[in-house]
Amino acid sequence: YLCSEILEDMRLRHSLLCILGLLLPLMASAQKVNPSATYIDDDNNIVDTNEDFTAQAPLDVTFRANPEEIGDHTLAFEWHIRKDDTAKDLVVRYEEETQYRFVESGTFSVILKARCTDADIELDSAVIKVTISESRLEMPNAFSPNGDKINDIYGAKGVNDPNSSSHW
Repeated sequence: YLCSEILEDMRLRHSLLCILGLLLPLMASAQKVNPSATYIDDDNNIVDTNEDFTAQAPLDVTFRANPEEIGDHTLAFEWHIRKDDTAKDLVVRYEEETQYRFVESGTFSVILKARCTDADIELDSAVIKVTISESRLEMPNAFSPNGDKINDIYGAKGVNDPNSSSHW
């Protein structure tokens, strides 16, 4: 009876060592993702951030997983983009880098889940909150098409006239 207990204890220890042998390289490499978002703001500046942000629709954003210290392991990525007032995903994508165009106002959660496929372990998840406000179109109340390059074109500010950022 004592031999069977010892044998069972040895099997359990062996199993634990095998599991640790798989997990330790994962834990030692401190695998994680650090998602970022890149977009062009209202002033035509390229913004690259890994924090929550606010912008206007329509907005094209490139999201990157930015995995760190993955070693020899293979990671799988899963992006979920959902509007916060619903629990339903608008989009689910499975690449390390993905793009999305926000066309309506509201607050959105961009959720990145990553897992190690060779050990089938969920590694990391992260969320970036994106708040989209309604688009602002500024229209002049008059124009003077006299060729002086000031108020010569009627249209949304900044759309038709390259000089319209300072003049309508």
